[in-house]
Amino acid sequence: MKDYVKLCLLLFIVLIVCPGAALVFSDEFKSAESPPVSAEISDVPAEIPVVSDEFSFSGENIKILITKTGEITEIPITEYITYCILAETPPDYETAALEANAVILNTYAVRQIVKQSQNPDPKLMGADVSDDFTEFQAFLDETSAENLYGEDFTKIYKKINGIVLKMQKRIIVSDDEPIIAAMHRCSPGQTASALDVWGTDIPYLVSVDSSFDKTYEQFTAEEIFTPAEIKARFSTEVNINFNDDIAKWINITTSSHSGVVTTVKVGDKTITGTDFRRILNLQSAAFAVTFDGENFTVKTTGSGHAVGLSRYGSNEMAKRGATWEEIILHYYPGTEIANIEVRS
Repeated sequence: MKDYVKLCLLLFIVLIVCPGAALVFSDEFKSAESPPVSAEISDVPAEIPVVSDEFSFSGENIKILITKTGEITEIPITEYITYCILAETPPDYETAALEANAVILNTYAVRQIVKQSQNPDPKLMGADVSDDFTEFQAFLDETSAENLYGEDFTKIYKKINGIVLKMQKRIIVSDDEPIIAAMHRCSPGQTASALDVWGTDIPYLVSVDSSFDKTYEQFTAEEIFTPAEIKARFSTEVNINFNDDIAKWINITTSSHSGVVTTVKVGDKTITGTDFRRILNLQSAAFAVTFDGENFTVKTTGSGHAVGLSRYGSNEMAKRGATWEEIILHYYPGTEIANIEVRS
């Protein structure tokens, strides 16, 4: 970890010489999944801002806590990113979309490594990340990836790893720090802001158009719950009282500009839409609830928390000719792409 401590010192020096190029870390958010706006990408700036000053990155490994065993494994960052992509992104996505994913995950890995060298999280026991997808990026180990992709594993791994190696010198920064690399599978047609989902305003994690997501095969989903199931699930999570009028048990009180539910009243308590989604294990927090006299039906749109880059939306942009830079700047407006020198 000494190499990464040296990196931290170097970055603060870079900040003095070149504002906008240093890595200063803030609290993370889980990475763990709309008004009509033009679906075109014409709002992407013609010139892609690139930070020319290079960060010198000595040391190329990342330490991963394996939650089942408590062991820590250390692998190259590029290998880690490859297995993160294999865990969540279809390998047949367009090259530009895969390149954007690689840059975002590289940003995430660099941020996490330096952050843990500065202020270690005791829960990680000396690791930089964990394989717990509810707290960190989803990750497949080699055996799991081989089982998932079968006889095509070697070919797919080579393809994705080649893209990761190509993009390994790129990270994304905003306002003198690397971005919080939030991604999700598919938005409700408009991404959500960090303020709406997590309660914290982050300038580049704002609601942007992702209308292409509406063509996703699993864009909508329905879950049916009996009143007994609703009472049981929420009563174990929150101190909620339910009256005899079952039809009034669930009422959405506020929703965001993107369609994500921000608050919902369940029984006599008002909770966040994110908590409602978690308790019922829903596909997203963009939902509507109906009661037919017997059961509750919850219909969701999109998949994931809806903040940051939509993986499906990024692929649809790529199909229409967008570059990886344009994809990143669309989903993270106001950010910059920085070069990072990787030394072995």
